[in-house]
Amino acid sequence: MSTSILDLPTEVLDHIFDFLPFINRQHAKLVCRRWNQLLSAPRYMKATQLNLTPDFHRRWSADDLLRFASQGKLHSIRLVEASGRGDNFSQESLASIVQLLEAGCYSLEKIQLDGCTDSFLRAVFDALGKMRRMRNLIFFLGEESTELPKIPVTGPEPIGFSFVTNLDLGLTKASCLELVNSLASQLTCVSLHVRVKDLLEQFLNELHLPALHSLALYDYTPDNQGTIEPGALGDGCWRILAQLKTLRIRNNFMFCAVLTEMISHCQNIKHLTLEHCLISMQCMKQIGAFKGLKELYLISYNPWGFIRREGESLLDLPNLEHLSLSLEAKIKFGKLPKLTSVTINGGGEMTNPKAILSEIKKIDGIGGRRLRKLHMTNVTLDWEANELIRAFWVDLVSFDNCDSDGSLLDVLANAGTQRRITRIRLTDDCTFTFQIEEYYRIRTVDDLRRRCPYLQITETPSQL
Repeated sequence: MSTSILDLPTEVLDHIFDFLPFINRQHAKLVCRRWNQLLSAPRYMKATQLNLTPDFHRRWSADDLLRFASQGKLHSIRLVEASGRGDNFSQESLASIVQLLEAGCYSLEKIQLDGCTDSFLRAVFDALGKMRRMRNLIFFLGEESTELPKIPVTGPEPIGFSFVTNLDLGLTKASCLELVNSLASQLTCVSLHVRVKDLLEQFLNELHLPALHSLALYDYTPDNQGTIEPGALGDGCWRILAQLKTLRIRNNFMFCAVLTEMISHCQNIKHLTLEHCLISMQCMKQIGAFKGLKELYLISYNPWGFIRREGESLLDLPNLEHLSLSLEAKIKFGKLPKLTSVTINGGGEMTNPKAILSEIKKIDGIGGRRLRKLHMTNVTLDWEANELIRAFWVDLVSFDNCDSDGSLLDVLANAGTQRRITRIRLTDDCTFTFQIEEYYRIRTVDDLRRRCPYLQITETPSQL
């Protein structure tokens, strides 16, 4: 007798529905009346994030959204308006959004506004002022936007903006800088997507941010904006950098002339990320002096974007726990006694990582220590590189978009691997090439799984 999924007991369906994300539950409610009744129960209205575009009425009922918000089940909302292309919120949609924000004023913690027009901002700004748990605020003005509305002055009762501690902002207008300044005393984390160099210089030199401990700077300025010249940054900037625990800089054409000087003032830094940056050996020496550094990410996909070829730099960081490098780095490692996680990124050229693996293998004491994770992405592996991988003691070895010859599976199946590697994760875009003249004991991941039951092997979709 055949059984349909519609015939499953309520307890089984409840267990299945628990795994569905919010949008899939809305689709499942349309299957039949019984499923609609089950999925309308309060137990499925859990905290979630909503992404609303101008056509959101096609997906959701405004009444359903208001009900979720009023029950305190929404903690994050993203409003996307594709300004400049005619895809803007209608007056009816804006009214629904304002009601939604007001209904979720005690539960919404994160609000993101993307590509917003002036009319949209004017409509929602008063509602944002009524938030009571808004910690994270993300603003990206649309191309047609002129200025941000003024934040209301704090009265006897705290306004919603007074709870914001994390700000992610497209730095495009003077009013964006005014927004940062109005929140300066409470901000702990700031991310700036810089499009105007002068505004960034004002931010670094003139604003006082006493609580700031995390700063991210992303350079999206046109080429004609030029770079920040030596001497353009002053005591205000050095004061900000000195108090930081986390600094991230990406696409640093704007900072290339002052990067070394900026890094030299980050004496209390714990987490440092330099991505697509032109790094000199002097800058690397400054990084090597950060004895409290715990995480270091040096990633580049551009041949011009990494360390200037002035020799090799020695990293001797006693508290470093995670190291992420692209293969352009010419670095030798000193003592890294607390290192537990290594990521190697080949960039867009699928380079062989055996040179940097050899250097990691030379780290003092690494042979007798177990790493938590060794992750490789966008690299090409041959027999020598695969043998180097097997030499490490690792809880998890993961491969993301890697090309390898057939020796990788044989190396992982080696008897010595059982003692050294506990788990292996492969994304489905990893490829294996088997040479005709070579003998391979194992040719598929399934064969490896059958022959080596002690290895925990998982395969994940590449888009994850």
